[in-house]
Amino acid sequence: MSSLRKINNDILKDWLIFRENSINNSYKDEEKYNICLDEIYKRILEKIPKKEKEIIKKDFKLIDEEILKFYVYTEEKFYRNGFCDGINLMVGSLESNK
Repeated sequence: MSSLRKINNDILKDWLIFRENSINNSYKDEEKYNICLDEIYKRILEKIPKKEKEIIKKDFKLIDEEILKFYVYTEEKFYRNGFCDGINLMVGSLESNK
């Protein structure tokens, strides 16, 4: 059972991708709650001297990449561990009824 908790290219990984796509498509009406980093970056860049803008843009790109990695990790961990916990509860329930 513990091997389910590892992130591999498996059916659970495919389900996570499907879930992500369905969530993205289902909550279009909730876009007003998104963090608008592009708009924030644009406003900051308007106040930065021209010669420093490229350096700041690179830093913004790093921020975006780190945020994305964090969200991917937490979503996979949340769904995978929730799935594994549910399976463990069902198996434990079946074993206690023997």
